Amino acid sequence: MQHARHFRSSPARTTLNLLLVVAMLAVLLPFGVGPVLAPQTANAAVPGVTQTYYLPMPADDHLASLIGIGGASTLCCTGPMETFVSVVSGTNNNSIAIDHWEDGYDADPIGAPSGTTEVYLRNAGQVISAFDSIPVPRSPVAGERTPSQAASPTYYIDGRDKIVATGLAAVTIGGWAQDPGPFHAGALAAYDVDKMGFTFESPVGENANVNNLFDYVGMMLIASEPSTVDIDADANGIFETTVTLAEGETHFINGGVNLGAMVESTGRIGAYLATGDKTATFEGRYIELFPNELWFDEYVSPVGSTVATTGKSRVYVYNPGPGTINVDYLSGAGASGTLVILEGTRTELELPDGEGTRFTSQGGEPFYATQMFGADANSSRYDWGFTLVPGEALTPVVIVPYGPGSQDYYQEAGLACAADNATTTGTVGADGQFDCNYSPLWITPLANTRVYIDLDADPTTGAHAGADPDGNLYDFHCDLTALQSRQIYADGSLVDNTSCLTIATQPSLGTGPRDLTGARVYTTDGVDIAAAWGQAPIYRGRPALDLGTAVFPFPSVSLEKITVLSGDVDGDGLVDPGDELTYQIWGTNNGLVSINGIVVTDVVPANTTYVAGSTALSFYDDLANLVSGPTAQSDDGVGTPTPLDEGGFALGSTLQLQQSFLITFKVIIDDPIPFGIGVVVNDVAIASPQGSFFDREVTRLDVPKLQLQKSSDVATSAQSGDTITYTLQVINNDDVAQTNVIITDVLPAGVTYVPASASVPDAGTTPFPFDEGGYNLGTLAVGSGVQTLTFLATVDQPMAVATLDLTNSATATSDQASHTDLVSDPVVHRSDLAISKVDLVDPVVAGGQITYELTVTNNG
Repeated sequence: MQHARHFRSSPARTTLNLLLVVAMLAVLLPFGVGPVLAPQTANAAVPGVTQTYYLPMPADDHLASLIGIGGASTLCCTGPMETFVSVVSGTNNNSIAIDHWEDGYDADPIGAPSGTTEVYLRNAGQVISAFDSIPVPRSPVAGERTPSQAASPTYYIDGRDKIVATGLAAVTIGGWAQDPGPFHAGALAAYDVDKMGFTFESPVGENANVNNLFDYVGMMLIASEPSTVDIDADANGIFETTVTLAEGETHFINGGVNLGAMVESTGRIGAYLATGDKTATFEGRYIELFPNELWFDEYVSPVGSTVATTGKSRVYVYNPGPGTINVDYLSGAGASGTLVILEGTRTELELPDGEGTRFTSQGGEPFYATQMFGADANSSRYDWGFTLVPGEALTPVVIVPYGPGSQDYYQEAGLACAADNATTTGTVGADGQFDCNYSPLWITPLANTRVYIDLDADPTTGAHAGADPDGNLYDFHCDLTALQSRQIYADGSLVDNTSCLTIATQPSLGTGPRDLTGARVYTTDGVDIAAAWGQAPIYRGRPALDLGTAVFPFPSVSLEKITVLSGDVDGDGLVDPGDELTYQIWGTNNGLVSINGIVVTDVVPANTTYVAGSTALSFYDDLANLVSGPTAQSDDGVGTPTPLDEGGFALGSTLQLQQSFLITFKVIIDDPIPFGIGVVVNDVAIASPQGSFFDREVTRLDVPKLQLQKSSDVATSAQSGDTITYTLQVINNDDVAQTNVIITDVLPAGVTYVPASASVPDAGTTPFPFDEGGYNLGTLAVGSGVQTLTFLATVDQPMAVATLDLTNSATATSDQASHTDLVSDPVVHRSDLAISKVDLVDPVVAGGQITYELTVTNNG
């Protein structure tokens, strides 16, 4: 198959094109400690967030996963791999570079690209779309694409390529083997580097199979920076594999991934799952896996089941622990209940026909939810999956990053649509295919609302006769009830259909594109919506695409928090106690209307002190030019002096279209910092008529990665005969697990261990458990908290005259790090003389001599 590429450009416009496609997690509030970020330099970038993507799913790994899912089938699978990549620009004047992995990455792919790096200047709404037929195994050579395939000979656009955008973008990759074709396919929404992480846990596994959906579970890893990656694929608590990855390198776990499998990395990586039924013919599903720090307590599914027997949709809910959790669910039809999920297990729920469903943990505990469509046994024709969208992330707008109706984008005029490629109904076009609209957008709102569909995302054009309440043109709309699941199709005619397009057989009504890529779907009353794109269960076979993806929310206000190390006391470039941090809060209006009434709330983080008078406000235009500011903001007299907490800070000015604001303030990190504090966590929230938005910034402190603290209960000084309680505390402050953690403690001269007094069993000949090689704590996982050990010791009686203090040190070592701490208690020498007197004659005789013996003892 020949390479084909097309670029979709919106018509010239006299007004701002407001299609901004951003990744969902740019607006998420993580439930716990988020990605640990190093502080930026004081020369922080102005608005226009630069995004970097590393494409997952390299052709070799994708083919291997398809074969693994195919199981014993002799029909699967042979290359080449037919791979598509879709990049949607989210901003005007967006320079997008595709930096191919084969010849190494450029230091500056946009400013100084090499000869093979492709650089495009695209406005909002324009799509860079590539389709390559990639030979497997890969033996890349320069010019592997011929001039007939591309404007200039270069490498294929495929997995491991690096995509850099000066503005915002959304990226999707997917494909299938040439044989058997697109009914055994998969796709993934790539996430940018900011959404990569350090710790991943599999919410599904081969050891927790159901309906054979998880006969096969594989995992694709890709690194954004040099990383050492530990893998526990079988979830037995032991990292059996360690791999070292350079920038853009991948590692594929080809099956054998169990429920709760762990991956921990020293650098930022991305992880994606491949799952499938090996007993069926070509039943596979691919889903994105977000790092543990981005797991949430609420998710919404937009894809209900359908009346078709093969159209059952199930959500799989995984509880990572600790403890049992109760997850409530509610569907649009009112079906409700509670899922009781034990720690480290998952449960499932079949969703009602035509209804979306909301999942919420009762105690706010984080969990993970994935969805599988066509989840009945041997459902090999309509099988796809995706990661559910967290409820906290939903907004009133989604943009479709990839949404063709089928393998063929266009239908030949006047031809009927076949309901099933296995039948003889319908009319075959000149291209030999049944031309149908197989893959809709699935949407569900959280409340009753009207949903508007603008197919080209251009508010100045639209097939509908009138405008929406905000004066923007669109193509059609539909009225939906709360948590109703609805399918939306592009019919190819661009004819207004106010009943929301739900034609029974979904043929194209004209020769226009049956493609929802780049479409804008939104509400105007602030009701949030969830969305996914994927194959409907009515049609199967070529040219239907047997795949689907989540469609991430599009924020009307994008929010980003940046940390700047603005005062480095010791000049080491690291964040230490006593250093000064400057926080930058960037907010941009990405919507269709100006926004009034924005309130920003940011509480000074724990273990820091606000710098009085340090808050300032600036505004920037859509080209990142400074419009006004920085203007100092007065500290308030309510509670703390910062104007950003206790009711928040009213922006005061209307945030115009594409305009950005910047709020800065400074804090000093407490010195000393309490034991066990390895990061400073700062949250920011925006409330506005267009919705609420959140971001979290986590800054690592320069504290030991494996930290130990030794203390005693001596208040002022110790005396002979006293019993001292010693406490050892150890914590993992690192982003990776500390393995083989050993605690050693050598008792100082002048004290004696009290047998059986330690919080761990006595051992060895002494029998003090912390000497003679120490005590092995095992593995301290990331976020495992403070581990506490205690023991008793008595001060010698009498005490040596030369003893001035009792200094006791302890050390924690692991395969990764070590740390030593000591405690020194002064001693007080006391006089404690004891005298005893006895007579040595018994009985006493009158006139006899009596002998007395006096004994003096020093007990001091």
